[in-house]
Amino acid sequence: MAEIYQSAASLNVSSDELEIAHVSHLLEAEPDLAYEKGKERVLPNGNRIIAHTGLWSRSAEYRIPGDLDGQIAELFTPLSQDLDHWLDVSSRYRIRIFCGLWLKGKNEGIDLDPQTLIEVALRNASIEFDIYNGVQRK
Repeated sequence: MAEIYQSAASLNVSSDELEIAHVSHLLEAEPDLAYEKGKERVLPNGNRIIAHTGLWSRSAEYRIPGDLDGQIAELFTPLSQDLDHWLDVSSRYRIRIFCGLWLKGKNEGIDLDPQTLIEVALRNASIEFDIYNGVQRK
């Protein structure tokens, strides 16, 4: 399997009815980024918008070369290991792992370790991939 040049990963919990404190309590951690639907939020460029849905998010460090298994472990390790807590969160909100992949060439690929897939599935999370060809994150 070819090596991915760079990868990013974040854990995102979202819902129109998201209760940030509830998710933080169940997952036993504070988010890196959080906002509720209908509240004003400030974008990285300084623009202000009204959130269309609620979000609770934690991000892993970018990796060069790409290492999604390591990043997903980095996301899960400091959080609650109680799967009942995760099932409570997933019964109320959408849980997804966002994965950004930056390719250096045209034909690169990545695979995920079976244990990583088990950990994601046990938390009733989905995985989303954004793939960028020949582009480096700045």
